[in-house]
Amino acid sequence: MKQTQLFVIGTVALSTILFSSCMHIGMTTMHDGGGHQAKPESTIEKEVIDGDVKAVVRLPLMEVASESVITLKLTNTKTAQPLSGAKVQFSVQHHADTELHEHVSGEEIREGADGYTVHFKAAEAGEHTFTFVVTAIGERTLEREVTIEAKQTVAPHQHEHGGGMMGMSNTSTYVIVGAVVMGAIMVAMIVANGGMR
Repeated sequence: MKQTQLFVIGTVALSTILFSSCMHIGMTTMHDGGGHQAKPESTIEKEVIDGDVKAVVRLPLMEVASESVITLKLTNTKTAQPLSGAKVQFSVQHHADTELHEHVSGEEIREGADGYTVHFKAAEAGEHTFTFVVTAIGERTLEREVTIEAKQTVAPHQHEHGGGMMGMSNTSTYVIVGAVVMGAIMVAMIVANGGMR
């Protein structure tokens, strides 16, 4: 009888340790995406006022290989009216370790009802600096260019499947591990009670 009780206690203790370890590994995978990557910031909005020009850039959450729409709004500080026909340059710098990669964008800057937009797709995760330079408004060349710069962290690409066992989702892994642990506990209880009667 004592051996049976020790077997049950040992089985329950081992099952508990196994289950908690699997839960810890699964939760770490869910929170990190499997590694220690920089966490993406929330949507960033930055404003610069230079003379009668107010420039506001809006950077959405970004993920590698996913298209993001970056918006620049230009308004007249005296009239609060949108400024149209601006000549705008756009560039991106990617901060990778100690190296700085600059990309003068070939992306088209489009003017629309929401201001000036650029469709951007990051190739690498990490911190990026986005710079807009306004050189003219309509026919008026600005005496001093308006430059607005904002930083955003691009998240690594999130895969469709979770980081669970053999390509299964994390939820499926938990269900399987939970079922195995519950089965082991039930077997231990049956053995402890002297088998099925």
